[in-house]
Amino acid sequence: MKKTTLYLLIIGGVLLLTIFSLVWIIAGPSGPIILSKQTTYLTGPLNANGLIDYERAILEMQAANVEPQENAAIPYLQAMWPCELTPEEQAWVCNALQMSQPSQHGMVHSGSDATLDAVTDWLNQQQAVNADAQDLTPLTKTDALVAVGLAYWTPWTREQLPPLADWLDQQAPHFAKLHEINERPKYFLPSPSFLNNQSDAILNCLMQTIQAQREAARCLSVRAMLHVGENRPRKAWEDMKTLFVLSRCHSRPGFLVELLVSAAVRGMACGELQVLLSSGQCDAQLLGEIEQFLAQLQPFDEMALAIGTTERMMGLDAAVALCTQEGAANDLLGDADQLSALAHVPFDRNAMLVKLNEWYDRMVVILEIKDLNERQAAADQLEIEIETMAAGIKDPSNLAGAIFNQSSRGEWIAQFFGMLLLPAVTQAGQAEERLNLQVQLLRVAVALELMKAESGDYPASLDALANRIDPLLLQDPYSGDRLHYEQRAPGYLLYSIFMDRKDDGGTSTNGDIEAGEWLPEPTAQTFEDGDMVIRFPQPQKKFLDPPPWEVAQDEIAIELEVEEQPSLETASPSEE
Repeated sequence: MKKTTLYLLIIGGVLLLTIFSLVWIIAGPSGPIILSKQTTYLTGPLNANGLIDYERAILEMQAANVEPQENAAIPYLQAMWPCELTPEEQAWVCNALQMSQPSQHGMVHSGSDATLDAVTDWLNQQQAVNADAQDLTPLTKTDALVAVGLAYWTPWTREQLPPLADWLDQQAPHFAKLHEINERPKYFLPSPSFLNNQSDAILNCLMQTIQAQREAARCLSVRAMLHVGENRPRKAWEDMKTLFVLSRCHSRPGFLVELLVSAAVRGMACGELQVLLSSGQCDAQLLGEIEQFLAQLQPFDEMALAIGTTERMMGLDAAVALCTQEGAANDLLGDADQLSALAHVPFDRNAMLVKLNEWYDRMVVILEIKDLNERQAAADQLEIEIETMAAGIKDPSNLAGAIFNQSSRGEWIAQFFGMLLLPAVTQAGQAEERLNLQVQLLRVAVALELMKAESGDYPASLDALANRIDPLLLQDPYSGDRLHYEQRAPGYLLYSIFMDRKDDGGTSTNGDIEAGEWLPEPTAQTFEDGDMVIRFPQPQKKFLDPPPWEVAQDEIAIELEVEEQPSLETASPSEE
């Protein structure tokens, strides 16, 4: 053989080997998913394909050590039955909770057609009696919705809206069931999607019972405001206490969407209690009971647990589906451009899972930081890194590395995929901070009411409370100094400088208090950089003006209509 031929054969072999190696790198098999803490987070239980059954894992975690007699979900379901569940789902849920299926429906929706029809008819009757009928425009269900919405936050009486009071009377047995959750310390109520013996994507699971939880909170609020309006403070507190307990009614570990609904319920409970305290109806004994309850109320601090377990498992479940199920790439990433195209070729699955876990670990560490200033700094840094990653994800050099290296491709897909799944850590943390600060201010407010009940007036400074309550309650978690307090006859001003860490002089974030004083008319303007404020006494609110009514519908920012069933995919911290 001639040397030239030999050289050509060698060169040709090298070229073929290079091409084969390149093709192998780009399109060679991905290799199996390794089950480990670093990749799949769990090593069991396994499904029929030998991969992690995340649905079953979550179900087992949530059901662990919850006996029927201590499960608050059972009286909750009995009170709100059927909670948007289909007949088939009803059987699954009752079997999972070891409870008998209720034979009758529970609480009637406050925005149901029957309730709103009765309210609409009464409003029109009153308007016809008290105004010139020739100039009247008939009121509609929309006006009835506004009237019912007012009853959530405004003390009212039976004479002011008899049909709504009658509706409350009819729901008395269901209210009694709701109150039973106070005696049950645990809660387990799984998504029926986890009980259908099908391998559904966790991301698409529906949480039907959450809508009923919102409605339960609204019903409790309406009745509590009726009790305040008719000077029954103890009965009002019983409904408010149940509202606080309802705010802890979610499975543990819970999903972010469950926690956000619970956060909204607790925020509602805090607002209701402010109305009761400002009414001046509570005697020292009742104030003492409220003080004791709030002292035993657990802080709202489950976001880190949710992100580290259920949210992580939901993300990993979707990531595994991305590389093992046909069509999953299109469903999760779309197929519009070159970004998702890389998910259709082999990539290092384990590198993707490792990178996703690193992001979840990072978020958990941030949310577990106790010092709020340190937590904010860490969260801001993470947000900057995510924004930088988002800006660079289409960079040609990054795409080139992903094209020619399976490991880089896996990490790149993890970055793109993580941007879709990772919840906003800053907003999740802020939801917790807001609620815990509201409860802190309420505990100080209760102590101030107790001092007034004993001495006849509010103290001149918070120094008077130093030996009565935990001194940490008097400290602003955002400044490290004392909470701001001024005695302003006949009440007081109390506030924290809140998340912007600047003293705005007692101007509230929701725009109803400016420089520590209530505005004469409510405004739609909000102040994101405002303070968290309690200003007592609250102004006397009119429940309904004398007819004819011309109520601006956008004044009531509470949706009463039946909302779309929430799913895990649509969870966002902004829902709070």
